[in-house]
Amino acid sequence: MNADDRAAAAGFVVVPLADDHVSAVVALCRVALDLPDDAAEAAEIVLRLREQPAGPGARASTGPPRRLVGHVALRPAWPSPGDPDDPGGSAVIGAALGSVAQRDPTVGHVDLVAVHPAARRAGIARALL
Repeated sequence: MNADDRAAAAGFVVVPLADDHVSAVVALCRVALDLPDDAAEAAEIVLRLREQPAGPGARASTGPPRRLVGHVALRPAWPSPGDPDDPGGSAVIGAALGSVAQRDPTVGHVDLVAVHPAARRAGIARALL
């Protein structure tokens, strides 16, 4: 059984992060990040990690040029819409953000992995990476 099959069997799918997922990823990070200061700054953290360099060949503020990557884990239907553990009605239950070096696409960096507390221990973080 491959990773996609295991994810589907666990009731979620992993898809590339799209712009319309960003607000749900911010909401997820507000409940999933364990440090209170990080959770309070969820929007700033996610938006900073999504920043693109200024243009072709531009360098990020620190380090060499990079290509941003991200994936989200989506649960098609959260089991109980009135559940206080429901992540804001969002289907996003996990997210991973990172970057890949432009010069060597075999070199990458994981910046953030977040999984909703009610959805942990189901292989979501592993599937995202």
